Amino acid sequence: MPPSKRPAPSTLNPPRVKVRGRPAKNDVQGTATSREAAERLSENTRPYRHDSVDHVVGRLTQAPGQGWSQAHEDAMDRMWQESEHSQAVVNMIEGARKNKGITTHGHLLKLCKVCLRVFQMSPIRFLSFSHGLEYQGDRGSSATFSKAFSNELDGLIIHPAFDGKKETLAIVIQYAVICRINNRRPWPNTASTPNCPALAKMAEVLKTSESGEFEDSVHRTHTDARRECGKGGKKPSKLSDLMHAVGETVKESSFNGIADPDEKLEYRGEVVWPASLYDLKNITKTLDETIWDDDSWNCTVEDALHSYRVVFHQQEAPTGEQLPEYYERSHKQKLRDWMVKSGLDPHQQVSDEPGEGLELAAMDGDEAQDQAQPCDVPRGDGTTSLAPEVRPLSQATSNPYASLESQETSPPEGASLQRIRDLEKEVADKEREIANLKSEVASLKAANPQNGTTPALSQIFSHRRIGLDPESYLDWDDITGT
Repeated sequence: MPPSKRPAPSTLNPPRVKVRGRPAKNDVQGTATSREAAERLSENTRPYRHDSVDHVVGRLTQAPGQGWSQAHEDAMDRMWQESEHSQAVVNMIEGARKNKGITTHGHLLKLCKVCLRVFQMSPIRFLSFSHGLEYQGDRGSSATFSKAFSNELDGLIIHPAFDGKKETLAIVIQYAVICRINNRRPWPNTASTPNCPALAKMAEVLKTSESGEFEDSVHRTHTDARRECGKGGKKPSKLSDLMHAVGETVKESSFNGIADPDEKLEYRGEVVWPASLYDLKNITKTLDETIWDDDSWNCTVEDALHSYRVVFHQQEAPTGEQLPEYYERSHKQKLRDWMVKSGLDPHQQVSDEPGEGLELAAMDGDEAQDQAQPCDVPRGDGTTSLAPEVRPLSQATSNPYASLESQETSPPEGASLQRIRDLEKEVADKEREIANLKSEVASLKAANPQNGTTPALSQIFSHRRIGLDPESYLDWDDITGT
């Protein structure tokens, strides 16, 4: 007989007995909980449109201007051409040709659609140094995410435990990796302090290490901090509950992890945590087998994914034909982000580093890797601005996607007018959203006049920026449930 679900770490009541494991196929219709979560996600997100690809995913070619030179672009292109990811694009195109025009990377296409809709970011960008992560494959290549890894990440992105917040999922994946490899570097990589008393205490203790390597494991330190909170009558946050439960799952796992060499803990000098299929499976196992205090979390990852597919039934970008282009755009923008953050001299010779392709012992199965994103490039005065517009390619420019997708022509006047109307509608929607947020802030101030403007309220608008910040490392203020 299968064992019952375990209670959430902070639950004081006896656990409710539920059968653990995957439901029978004829039962996978999505629970009421997962259906409600999918409908909330649908209401709170907007469909991704291909015409925003330059801004959201990245550019194929970045024009000089505002701190970005042709030398920068040429240096980026050299790194791109030398990487295993450029060959992966060739393989994608060739595979589709042999498959009668149908992509052979359907798993990556599905993941891309979900990530762009929910996170407004490509999966390459999500699992990148910007979130302290890097994909770790299992068969000597991390050029593309494997099918198993993509399917697992797909379900986690839309699970209600993460509430559509990329920062929350990223920090939990980091924690799962840290517990698996038992790494004791200072963590998390942020100067901010979490609102959760347990996580704040954990961060405080970890920062006291003078050697850079803490004596106890991060999970042990977190466990002790939670115990201390309990003695003081303080309640850990839901995020702490989830992270601790993930740590316990890893500890109970028959796979003890591997001690990754130092070069796998960096991406071109940036600190990263190598995320493998093992880590995602440990998070999924935790979500599926725990009874949470928050009832909205009590659905399996499979149920959540099924409900998402039912609610989000409309077609969204990209198409299978566009996938290789999206992949190239993402990786090129990731390189640009790194160059901006590192202040790389474009005339410096840069070789492909081991951190670009991470490996694991054996389990996943296919290929894997990266992300990118449009970056804010520094002006001469040190401030940032939106990345400049891309130069139009000449008709003579080679288009590697021409065989899969016909060349676009200038839209007719009627289409242009329709696009203008669509943009005006989007602007109006944003203005209404801002007005609603301002109204909410005013109401909260009126209800709590003694508190004034709290940091959390003042950050509502500061976090709404156009474009993507290459230095946007995780901040506890961005993470839900703290």
